[in-house]
Amino acid sequence: MSAAEDAREWAVCVQSDLTTIACVLRGERVPWDSACFHAQQAVEKALKAHLVAQGRRPPRTHDCLALLELCRESEPGLSRHAADCAELTQYALMGRYPTVAACPEGEEGLSVVRRARAIALDILSSLGIGLDDPLEDSV
Repeated sequence: MSAAEDAREWAVCVQSDLTTIACVLRGERVPWDSACFHAQQAVEKALKAHLVAQGRRPPRTHDCLALLELCRESEPGLSRHAADCAELTQYALMGRYPTVAACPEGEEGLSVVRRARAIALDILSSLGIGLDDPLEDSV
């Protein structure tokens, strides 16, 4: 499989996470831990798509900032996402373990989702990969 095909495979996973968020947001009682978790996952997978598109093997980590640092080696402009990537990393654990702080809810939770969506779509767009955006009408 080529690097471009590998990146598209990761993009399919990003789209799955965005679709999950769209479904979660339609619920009467939104499970914000799930929304924020999948927001983090969408960005993590977009960053890994960027790495594989460059012919690099992504490390096994959920640390979006660490992944961003690796991506910035070939695309320095991605540094504009550093603060959001640093914040998003915590949502890989929030809601998964009882000792970890609670996820943001309501408008704060929507802000997390919006920023993650924008980052994931920006990264994939830089690779020439477009997605059907399941969150387009939701956020």
